[in-house]
Amino acid sequence: MNNEFAIGTWELHLQTKTEQSMIMNKMSEICKYVDTAIDYNNDYLLKDIRRRYKLISKISSYHGDNYEFFITNHLKCLNTDKIDIMLIHSNRGNWQKVAKLMATDDRFIEKGVSNFTAADIEEYKSITGFYPAYNEIEINPYYIDLDTVKYCKEKGIKIISYGVFGGKYKAVRNLADFSMPYMISFAAQYADIVILKPECERHVDEMIDIVKNFVVPADSNFSPITVNNKAVEPMVYDANRIFDKTCLGFPTYHNSVGTNVSDNYKSEELNDELPNFEMLGDYMTYIRYKYRQVYDGTPVYYYDFLIGDDGNYYVIYLYNNSGKISKINEFNKIKFVKISKKGNI
Repeated sequence: MNNEFAIGTWELHLQTKTEQSMIMNKMSEICKYVDTAIDYNNDYLLKDIRRRYKLISKISSYHGDNYEFFITNHLKCLNTDKIDIMLIHSNRGNWQKVAKLMATDDRFIEKGVSNFTAADIEEYKSITGFYPAYNEIEINPYYIDLDTVKYCKEKGIKIISYGVFGGKYKAVRNLADFSMPYMISFAAQYADIVILKPECERHVDEMIDIVKNFVVPADSNFSPITVNNKAVEPMVYDANRIFDKTCLGFPTYHNSVGTNVSDNYKSEELNDELPNFEMLGDYMTYIRYKYRQVYDGTPVYYYDFLIGDDGNYYVIYLYNNSGKISKINEFNKIKFVKISKKGNI
């Protein structure tokens, strides 16, 4: 089999330490890489990862103005001075500035892009003087952009596939329509590295069994799809589970939060000038890098609330145009809050 596999780590922080350890230990049977990103906000959980895995990471196209701040802290949290494959996370924002900065950055062994079209890649080459080594794109039976796949193959650009099961909100439907062996095999027809994201030990055992015994390799007689299938637009977040629960007296989108202990805590809205980002993960990582430098095994978060080095809690709220709390928006309506026990402010 020519394919290689990676562990997907988006929302890894929502799993228990026992689950995290189990996944990293058992998936090493089939996975060579771990896939993360700066705005996944989980690098502090991966500090020992390069002892067993190669590392794929991504930097937001909105991080150009704070490039060194993000890269330096990201490497520190990962406990490494090198990243095996570093990608520009998307073709939104000012990715051109990030491409220029990455082009001469020798902390990355290989450099690539994510969610880029053929036109984007041609512009990338005109800026950097070379084609990216990788393009990480969504691939599953309900979404595949064959034009981009064919272009990358022609240019010698390796493909990393994410969203193999259709993403968080569509995976249950897609697996019911197809099956796990089929969907992993489907991605393996097109991708050089297939990202697998198990949620529990049963998923881990299934994935190991499928990769070892059932995945149809790319050079087989498996009949791949031959036309574009763009029934689902990529990178559109189906955030259909927004909750109006409260934590520490404030609303939050996180469905596990609900404890209201506002009687014991006091909040202060901060007026710090924040960079212009796009996603909640960008802001959460930014404030963690700024207010938390100690990763000694003590809790880093209380749900969505960062526990700063000073003992105070910090949180970013991101609002869409309707005033609803969101994970992503183009209007950058944000609230930055410090929360501490009464009397500490």
